[in-house]
Amino acid sequence: MDSVSRFRTFGTDRATCRYLTRRAESYLYCLERVFVRIKRRFARVKLLLNAVRTKTRSENRL
Repeated sequence: MDSVSRFRTFGTDRATCRYLTRRAESYLYCLERVFVRIKRRFARVKLLLNAVRTKTRSENRL
């Protein structure tokens, strides 16, 4: 069952269905982009933390 027919069950016409699916898809795309950005940022923070941790560890050895 595709998204257009899913909206059709609400009694909306085809143009409205297409509009709603397009809106939903664009929202999902935006969410996906945001999640990817957050994931990248967390990865960068993790790398920085690891670098700091290894630095302090090597300083403690001296």
